[in-house]
Amino acid sequence: MQSTFPRRRRDAVRRLVPPTPVLLLAGLLLAPGSTSQSPALLRDVHTGPPSNPSSWPTDFERLGPAVYFDAEAPTMGRIVWRTDGTAAGTTPFLDLEPTGTSFRTEFGDTLWLGNGRFLFVAADPNLGSEIWISDGSTAGTSLLLEIHPGIDHAAPGGFTALGNGQYVFAADGPANGLELWVTDGTAAGTGELFDIRPGPYGSVPDWFTTLANPSRVLFWADDDVHGREPWITDGTPQGTRMVADVAPGPGSTFDRVLGVLPGGQVVFRSSLNGQELWVTDGTAAGTGPIPGGPNSVRAMPGVVVGNELWFVGWDPVVGEQPWATDGTAAGTRRIHTFHWLPTAPGPRFVSALGGTRAVLWAYDQPWVTDGTSAGTLRLADLRTLGSSCLEWNGQLLFRAEDAAHGEELWRTDGTPGGTWLVADLQAGPASSSPWGFCALGNQVLFTAFDPIHGSEPWISDGTAAGTHLLADVGSWPAGWTASSNPHAAVDWFGRPVFLADSGGNDPAPWRSDGTMSGTSQLLQVPTGSTMNLLNEDGNPRLHVAGRELLMLVGLANDPPVLWRDLGNGPLPGPAITLNLGSLPLLDAAVAGNSAWFSGQHLHHVRDGVATTVDVAGQSHPWAWELTPLGEGIVCTAVSGIDDGLWRIEQATATLLHTFANSRPEALLRAGTRVYFVADDGRGAGNELWSTDGSVAGTQVLDLTPGSGSSWVTPLAEIHERLLFQVHARDGSHRLWLTDGTATGTMPFDVFPPGTTVDWIDELLPCGPDRFAFTMDDGVHGAEPWLLGVQGARLVADLQPGGASSRPQLLGATGEEFWFRSVYPSSGIYRSDGTVAGTALVVPGGGAAQMFVLSGGRIYFDRADGTRGVEPWVMSAGATAKPLPAGCGVGSRVAALEASDPVLGRIWQVRGRRGPAGSIAALLLGPPAVPPVIAGDCVVRVDPNGVVTLAWIADAANPWQRSWLLPNDAALVGLQLVLQSALAPSPRPAGFEVGEAVWLTLDTW
Repeated sequence: MQSTFPRRRRDAVRRLVPPTPVLLLAGLLLAPGSTSQSPALLRDVHTGPPSNPSSWPTDFERLGPAVYFDAEAPTMGRIVWRTDGTAAGTTPFLDLEPTGTSFRTEFGDTLWLGNGRFLFVAADPNLGSEIWISDGSTAGTSLLLEIHPGIDHAAPGGFTALGNGQYVFAADGPANGLELWVTDGTAAGTGELFDIRPGPYGSVPDWFTTLANPSRVLFWADDDVHGREPWITDGTPQGTRMVADVAPGPGSTFDRVLGVLPGGQVVFRSSLNGQELWVTDGTAAGTGPIPGGPNSVRAMPGVVVGNELWFVGWDPVVGEQPWATDGTAAGTRRIHTFHWLPTAPGPRFVSALGGTRAVLWAYDQPWVTDGTSAGTLRLADLRTLGSSCLEWNGQLLFRAEDAAHGEELWRTDGTPGGTWLVADLQAGPASSSPWGFCALGNQVLFTAFDPIHGSEPWISDGTAAGTHLLADVGSWPAGWTASSNPHAAVDWFGRPVFLADSGGNDPAPWRSDGTMSGTSQLLQVPTGSTMNLLNEDGNPRLHVAGRELLMLVGLANDPPVLWRDLGNGPLPGPAITLNLGSLPLLDAAVAGNSAWFSGQHLHHVRDGVATTVDVAGQSHPWAWELTPLGEGIVCTAVSGIDDGLWRIEQATATLLHTFANSRPEALLRAGTRVYFVADDGRGAGNELWSTDGSVAGTQVLDLTPGSGSSWVTPLAEIHERLLFQVHARDGSHRLWLTDGTATGTMPFDVFPPGTTVDWIDELLPCGPDRFAFTMDDGVHGAEPWLLGVQGARLVADLQPGGASSRPQLLGATGEEFWFRSVYPSSGIYRSDGTVAGTALVVPGGGAAQMFVLSGGRIYFDRADGTRGVEPWVMSAGATAKPLPAGCGVGSRVAALEASDPVLGRIWQVRGRRGPAGSIAALLLGPPAVPPVIAGDCVVRVDPNGVVTLAWIADAANPWQRSWLLPNDAALVGLQLVLQSALAPSPRPAGFEVGEAVWLTLDTW
C-alpha cells in the first residue's frame, strides 16, 4: 500500500532516526493521522430495537414448594428467580446488586432445612460468597453468618446432613483457610468444627458423603502430614478423625467418590497402585482395595442398582466397559463387553431406572442394561454425547439429536418401543438444546432455545401438548436499544475485524479503518441462509494465517466451509470444505501462513488447500492443545490406547512420546521449545516436560524426584526461557525459570521479601520481558501487579487496604496494559506500570468481549446507556505490536522486540535467535497490506518502501540497538513495520526473515 504525505510531513520523516536513510521512505509511509485520546463510538451496528435476549437460566434447584434458578434479566443483571411452575408465579427472588451488575448465586450449594426454610450460597459485592437463609420469600431472606469478614469469599459448600439436625460443610475462614465447619441453620449454631490442618492454608475438605449411620459423614482432607486421606466426623471435634492413611506418609492417593452402596460403604477411586477400586465403611479395618476389578477405574460417577454399584472400568484389551460391585472381590464383575472404538466415547452411566435397570450412553447413543450382557441393548439411533438427563416418574428425560429434529427433548421407559420424542421445540433439524432438568411435582423445568425468545426456562409434563415456555425472563422493557455485542476481534493488517450482531440470528464479521464511515459488514449472508461461525472452546474465532483471514462458517444445513479473505475483494470469497465430522471445532492454531483446525479430523490449511492429517493411522485423531512451534505445531492426540505428544509439519505427523497416565496439557511455547505437564506412567509422576519438536529432545524435568508429582502451571516466556509456577503442599506458590534442562531450572524469586504469593492465573505481556497480572498478596486485596526481570511489584492499590479492585485484564498496547474494574470507578483503566501512570480513561460499562490493538488504535466494546453495547475506538498512543510473521528452520524463528516509539525519547530494539554465523539487516518501512509471501516466509514490510535501519554482524547472539526519536509533531500517528532479514540460512532460499513489529509513533 502506498500513500503520499504533505511536504512538511516528509521533511519530518527525514529526521526520524538520523543518520539512517529513513528519508527514502518519503511518499511511501502509511500515515492514517492522529486519533483523539478520547473514546468515540465506532458505529452503532445494531440500530433497531433489541430482540429478546437470552436469560440463560441455570442451576435449577427444587427447594420446598418452588424451584429457584439463576437468570439474566435486562436492567437487572444476573439474579435469583423463583417459580411455582406458572408464568405468573415466575418472579425475581433476590438481587444483591440492584445497580444491574451481575453476581453469581451458587444454587448447586443449597440445603433444605424443613419448616419452609433453606440455606444457599450467594456472592454479595460487599460481603463476598457467604451463607444465606430464606423462608422462600424475598423479605424472609437474609445473610445467616459472615464467615469471612469483608469482600473476600468464604466460599462455603458441600452441605451434608449428619442426621441430628446438624450439617457439615467446607468454608474458608479468615484465620485457618478452607476447613471443616458445622451448622444447625442458625447463626449461633454455625462455626468451625475442626482445624484439620493448622495454619492459614486449610485442609480443603471435600467429597462429603453420609454413611449408613446417619450421624456420621465421610470426607477427604489433607492435614499436611498424611496427604489427602479419608476422614470421618460425627459433628463434634472429638469425633472427627482420619479413617486410614491409605498412602502411608505425605502422599495422596484419593481421586473421587464413585458411589455409596446400600449397606453404607463408600466406593472410591484411589491412585495408590494406578487407578484402583477401593471401599470404606468409615473404619481403618473396613478400608481397602476391591480385588478382581478392572485395570483402571474411570473418574465417572456410578449408579446404585439393587445392592450393587454400577460403574465404568477400563483395561488395555477391551477399553472402557460397564462393571458392577457389591464391595467385595467375589461380587465384582463386568456387566457387558462393548466393541471398543478408541475414537468413540465409551459407556457412561447416567441414571438408575426403576430399581432394576440403568441407562447409559455408549458410542454417543442411549443404552439400557439390567446388569447382564443379554439384557444390555441400544434404545434408539440417537446422539446423546454430553446430554443432560433426569430420572422422573419411572422414566428418563434426556436431550438427544437425530438428523430430522436436531437436539430436542426425549424420554424413555427403558425399552426401544418406549423411547420417543417429547417435543420438537424448534421444528425441523434446528436444535432447542434442552438441559438443566429439575422436577417440580408432575412437571419438569429446563432451559431451551427458540429463535423468538432465546434461551429461556421451559416446563413440560412429558407430552408435546404440555411442553411450553414458562416465562420470557430475558425480554426487554419498551424503549431499550439493541446491542450488537462486538467480540472476537483480530488485527488484520492494521485494521480490526470483529464479530457483531446487526439484527440477524447470528453474528457477522465487520471490518473498520477506525472511522464510522469506514466500518462496514465484511460478509453478507446469502438470502435464506443462517450463518453459524463454528466455535472453538465455545467462542467464535477468526484466524489470520499469512495474508489470509480465515472464518469457519456453516450455512443452514450444509457442511462447514472455511471462507478466505485475501484482502482484495468482498466475502464470500474462495471457500474450502472442512470435514469436522460429528464434533465441533476443538482447537485451532496458526503458524506463519499455515493454519490447523481440529474437530473429529485434523486439517492443515495453506494457500487455499486443506489436507487431512493422518495421525497414527487415524484420520480422526481428536487432537487438542495445538501449539505453534516454528512453522509447525505440537499437539496432543490419541496414539493407540495412550495419549501421545505429536509434532505436525505441513501434513506430516511425528510421534514424540506416549503418556499412559495423563494427557499432556497446558502446552506453552517459550524460545525454541514447547513445555507441558504430563505423566507418562514411567515413574516420574505428573511433572513439567519440554520438547524441541524431536523425539530425542522431548524430556521430563523431574522437579519432585521419584514417583511424586509436582503441581506446576506454565505461565509465559521470558528471555527465551519458561516462567512457571510451582504450587507447594502447604498452599504457597513460587515462580521458577527453566531453559528446558535440569541445570537451567531454578527458582525465580522476584517478589518483595515477606510477600504472600497468591495463585497467578495468567500473565499479560506488556513490552519486552514485562508482564501484568492480578494477585492478592493478603494485604492489598486483588490488585494489578507488574513483573519483569528485575522483580515483581504492586502497580497500584486502587481499593486501599485489604479491599480488592478486582481488575480484569483486557490487553496490552506495547508497554502499557489495560484493564476493566468496577472499583474505585467503573470503566476501562490504562497503566504504564506506575501509580501515577494508572488512570481511568473510559468510564462506563461493557461486556469485556472485545479488545484489540490495530493500526495504533484500540477497539473495545462499551455501553453508553443509549445505544447498548457497541464497538468504540480511541488512540493507543505510541505502541510496538508484535506480529505473527517470519520463517526459520525447525523450531527457530529469529525474535525481534521493540520498546514503544515515544517521540522525544530513546527507542530500543532487541533481537536474538538468528541462524549461526548469520548477518541481519534491520528493515524499516510501511506495512505491506496484505503481507508479501516469499516462499514460506511472511514479509510484513512493503518492499517498495523498505530501508535498512541497521546491520547486525552476529544475529545468532542477543543484540540491541537504540535511537533518540525527534520530538516532532509531524510524526504523530506514523505507522511503520520493523522486521529483520537474515543470511546465510539453512533454508532452501539461503535467507530467512524474523518476527515483525508494527510501530505507531506518538508523544505518549
